[in-house]
Amino acid sequence: MFFSKTSKPCLVVMMIFIVVFIVQTSVTTSQDSSGNGQPVFPNDAFLLWNGSSLIQWQPTVSVQKSYLNLTELEMNRQENVSTPKQNLGTLSIALDRTNQYIYTLEVISKDERGLPYALQIVQTNILTQNQKSLLTKVGLFTFLMSPNNDKILALYFDGEFGRSGQHACVLTLVSGTCNELNLPLAPKVMQWIDNQTFVVLSLKRQLYLVNSSTLEMTLLPIPDTWDIVSAVPIPGTNSLLLSVNPKNYVTAPVQFLKFDLSTMRLTDFPYDALNSDYTSVQDWWFSPDGQYLLYGAGGSFGMVLVEFKTGQLITELKNVYSPVWFPDSKGVMLLYRTADQSSVIKFDLQTKQSSTLIANAANIVVLH
Repeated sequence: MFFSKTSKPCLVVMMIFIVVFIVQTSVTTSQDSSGNGQPVFPNDAFLLWNGSSLIQWQPTVSVQKSYLNLTELEMNRQENVSTPKQNLGTLSIALDRTNQYIYTLEVISKDERGLPYALQIVQTNILTQNQKSLLTKVGLFTFLMSPNNDKILALYFDGEFGRSGQHACVLTLVSGTCNELNLPLAPKVMQWIDNQTFVVLSLKRQLYLVNSSTLEMTLLPIPDTWDIVSAVPIPGTNSLLLSVNPKNYVTAPVQFLKFDLSTMRLTDFPYDALNSDYTSVQDWWFSPDGQYLLYGAGGSFGMVLVEFKTGQLITELKNVYSPVWFPDSKGVMLLYRTADQSSVIKFDLQTKQSSTLIANAANIVVLH
């Protein structure tokens, strides 16, 4: 076992359970505590979040290093405020592109049913452990960093937690303002296209491009004969990959379409979902080199790995979730769940075999 502590209760979107987060690092150089430019994390390092501590893990050499303990920082924060937080619950965590900060969504108070009520997004400097509250709001439940980490899409419920409408605001880190997006949203579909633009799906199942500075919205001309399930940017292009179903469809594999943002044209895609187990593909994970695509029907614990351009099947993985690609695109880390236990596995694209990286790793969630 890698962890000696029990994780604290967390809530991810609308499910409450105990989790450990694994965050893959991307850029490995930032300023160290002395102000000198030094590598913070090696290229092959992952960050493990066990609900309180941030741990560097290098699976190739089995190196672990602890960076900070947010439980201790939380206790220090409570000593300096008039109303201590009722519970430390981490709902989301993100790492910025310089690996110098982590961002956590934490519970401040709960309602009479014991569900989160007021929450805040907190920025923590990994090296100095300095913390700053960026946004406090009732109903916050997740957030999404922009590619250059200067803005945050913050999602929140407008009423009863987990059972009411979803809305979003765009938080600019420099000014500290969060501008409201006046559009009721459908679950799951919110993606950054680039540093300035993101895409959202409205409650009426219409897809919009949004300018994050002006909040100007452009409705994408997709025929209403399609029921949009999800959308994701295709790396290296100005196009979106959509999963859709025909209106009033009978159970069948979800279909894939391509929408070109330059020409505003919708075209067919070379392949669809693998079979009728995938009637609602909501989750997509492209390999860093763009050659492979892993997709899943949100919450089903089944995933399909294909060559992206051709759709050629590499493997179908069962009882897995929360994947993270290795930086060289030669393998993907996933959580594997059985009736008895959970473990972290690696699927190797060269050998086409799976191997166990962390055995008996109960209650782990991989954040990519």
